[in-house]
Amino acid sequence: KSEEILFRTFTHIWNQYSSVDVSMQNTCLWMVHIARTFCFESLSKEELLRVKDQWLLFMRERGWNEEAEILGYAFFKGMSVQKIAEKFNCSESVVRKQLHEAVNYLKKEYVAK
Repeated sequence: KSEEILFRTFTHIWNQYSSVDVSMQNTCLWMVHIARTFCFESLSKEELLRVKDQWLLFMRERGWNEEAEILGYAFFKGMSVQKIAEKFNCSESVVRKQLHEAVNYLKKEYVAK
């Protein structure tokens, strides 16, 4: 499954790169969005729900409630920092800080294992 997703991602990027306006969007974020989309498309609704539930449980067990919610909107829903800040009525710098903390928590957890 992962080989197919990787193949589809790189094929899509190769075929569509000439249409990307690099002055309007970050190329790396565009590529991540494509990979994320193909990953989610490869899962059934039940599998996606299970992944979300496991991830939220993992984060909440460690007391990372705010970070879990913000990271969930960024990762599972693909929302931008600006949109998340609007949703939570806070500044973009607060959202970036919480996303950074959430990613650092996850890095520490997985590096420890």
